[in-house]
Amino acid sequence: MTIIISNTNCGNSPKQAFLEAFNIAFAKADIKFLLEHVTSDITWIIIGDKRIEGIENFASELERMKSRKNERITHR
Repeated sequence: MTIIISNTNCGNSPKQAFLEAFNIAFAKADIKFLLEHVTSDITWIIIGDKRIEGIENFASELERMKSRKNERITHR
């Protein structure tokens, strides 16, 4: 289970807005969005578990994780 609680702000931070959108896409398993916003040479290190290199491996791992359902995404 993943719970994302985001802190709403005045909206003047494009980087923060992007990170929020990216994390929400991750929680919702929006693979299309995620793949459109990473480079082909991505390295994803899941601490204590594994290292995933390259966009194809990233996409494969996202597909494997897709079945995990998230219960709540909350905006504060």
